[in-house]
Amino acid sequence: MIKKLAFIITENKHLNHIAGLINSAIRKGYDISIFIMDEGVFFTENNEFISIIKENNIHAAVCEHSCNVNGVVSRINEFNYASQFENAKMINGLKESDRLVKF
Repeated sequence: MIKKLAFIITENKHLNHIAGLINSAIRKGYDISIFIMDEGVFFTENNEFISIIKENNIHAAVCEHSCNVNGVVSRINEFNYASQFENAKMINGLKESDRLVKF
Protein backbone atom coordinates (compact mmCIF):
# COMPACT_ATOMS: atom_id res chain seq x y z
CA MET A 1 0.00 0.00 0.00
CA ILE A 2 1.39 3.37 -1.00
CA LYS A 3 1.20 5.92 1.77
CA LYS A 4 0.54 9.57 1.03
CA LEU A 5 2.19 12.65 2.47
CA ALA A 6 0.24 15.84 1.88
CA PHE A 7 1.60 19.34 2.42
CA ILE A 8 -0.37 22.51 3.00
CA ILE A 9 1.99 25.44 2.58
CA THR A 10 0.69 28.78 3.88
CA GLU A 11 3.94 30.67 4.53
CA ASN A 12 6.92 31.62 2.43
CA LYS A 13 9.29 30.01 4.96
CA HIS A 14 11.08 26.77 5.82
CA LEU A 15 12.06 25.73 2.29
CA ASN A 16 14.94 23.60 3.62
CA HIS A 17 12.60 21.67 5.91
CA ILE A 18 10.01 21.20 3.18
CA ALA A 19 12.66 20.01 0.73
CA GLY A 20 14.12 17.63 3.30
CA LEU A 21 10.73 16.08 4.06
CA ILE A 22 9.93 15.73 0.36
CA ASN A 23 13.26 14.04 -0.38
CA SER A 24 12.94 11.70 2.59
CA ALA A 25 9.35 10.79 1.72
CA ILE A 26 10.26 10.08 -1.90
CA ARG A 27 13.07 7.74 -0.80
CA LYS A 28 10.55 5.90 1.38
CA GLY A 29 8.04 5.57 -1.48
CA TYR A 30 5.41 8.06 -0.37
CA ASP A 31 3.04 9.65 -2.85
CA ILE A 32 3.30 13.41 -2.31
CA SER A 33 0.74 16.11 -2.97
CA ILE A 34 0.95 19.79 -2.14
CA PHE A 35 -1.55 22.61 -1.78
CA ILE A 36 -0.15 26.13 -1.61
CA MET A 37 -2.11 29.15 -0.37
CA ASP A 38 -1.83 32.45 1.50
CA GLU A 39 1.78 33.74 1.47
CA GLY A 40 3.01 30.28 0.46
CA VAL A 41 2.18 31.25 -3.14
CA PHE A 42 5.50 33.10 -3.27
CA PHE A 43 7.15 29.66 -3.50
CA THR A 44 5.73 29.47 -7.04
CA GLU A 45 8.32 32.12 -7.96
CA ASN A 46 11.18 30.38 -6.13
CA ASN A 47 13.49 28.54 -8.56
CA GLU A 48 14.68 26.06 -5.93
CA PHE A 49 11.11 25.09 -5.01
CA ILE A 50 10.08 24.89 -8.67
CA SER A 51 13.05 22.59 -9.30
CA ILE A 52 11.99 20.25 -6.46
CA ILE A 53 8.45 20.02 -7.88
CA LYS A 54 9.68 19.52 -11.42
CA GLU A 55 12.40 16.94 -10.67
CA ASN A 56 10.11 14.79 -8.54
CA ASN A 57 6.98 15.15 -10.70
CA ILE A 58 4.92 16.24 -7.68
CA HIS A 59 1.29 17.26 -7.98
CA ALA A 60 1.14 20.79 -6.57
CA ALA A 61 -2.03 22.87 -6.61
CA VAL A 62 -1.99 26.61 -5.91
CA CYS A 63 -4.85 28.76 -4.67
CA GLU A 64 -5.58 31.18 -7.50
CA HIS A 65 -7.29 33.58 -5.09
CA SER A 66 -4.18 33.72 -2.86
CA CYS A 67 -2.06 34.50 -5.93
CA ASN A 68 -4.34 37.38 -6.81
CA VAL A 69 -4.43 38.74 -3.24
CA ASN A 70 -0.63 38.57 -2.92
CA GLY A 71 0.14 39.98 -6.36
CA VAL A 72 1.71 36.80 -7.78
CA VAL A 73 1.02 37.14 -11.48
CA SER A 74 3.39 34.59 -13.04
CA ARG A 75 1.92 31.19 -13.91
CA ILE A 76 4.05 28.17 -14.78
CA ASN A 77 3.08 24.70 -15.96
CA GLU A 78 4.46 22.90 -12.91
CA PHE A 79 1.55 24.11 -10.78
CA ASN A 80 -2.20 23.62 -11.00
CA TYR A 81 -3.71 27.06 -10.30
CA ALA A 82 -7.09 26.26 -8.83
CA SER A 83 -9.48 26.89 -5.96
CA GLN A 84 -9.74 25.65 -2.39
CA PHE A 85 -11.68 22.72 -3.82
CA GLU A 86 -8.31 21.14 -4.71
CA ASN A 87 -7.30 21.46 -1.05
CA ALA A 88 -10.52 19.73 0.02
CA LYS A 89 -10.01 16.93 -2.51
CA MET A 90 -6.44 16.38 -1.32
CA ILE A 91 -7.44 16.15 2.33
CA ASN A 92 -10.52 14.03 1.64
CA GLY A 93 -8.35 11.55 -0.28
CA LEU A 94 -6.14 10.82 2.74
CA LYS A 95 -6.51 7.56 4.63
CA GLU A 96 -5.77 6.92 8.30
CA SER A 97 -2.24 5.73 7.49
CA ASP A 98 -1.45 8.88 5.46
CA ARG A 99 -0.03 12.09 6.88
CA LEU A 100 -0.61 15.82 6.44
CA VAL A 101 2.01 18.46 7.23
CA LYS A 102 1.31 22.19 7.36
CA PHE A 103 3.95 24.87 6.94
